[in-house]
Amino acid sequence: MDDAVQVFYRALARTDLPPGALTVRRPGESGGESATFTPPGTAALHAVKRLWARDWTFEAVLDRLDGAGSIALDARPTLLHPAR
Repeated sequence: MDDAVQVFYRALARTDLPPGALTVRRPGESGGESATFTPPGTAALHAVKRLWARDWTFEAVLDRLDGAGSIALDARPTLLHPAR
């Protein structure tokens, strides 16, 4: 797991995200998770984890089970951008 975290931090370091307020969200969804971005990006990583956790709430799992007959998720991108 530490390797994945380091890869995430290195990826953030290569972006042009300025330090400051950050929004983490899925394309087509409003809102998202807020974080304050400062290198290395621990708060941004926590925001990504909170977004991921939304997919695994009891209600979200039950909705997928009722709708698709499975708890599986489709792969979806996650966007990180400066807050507006």
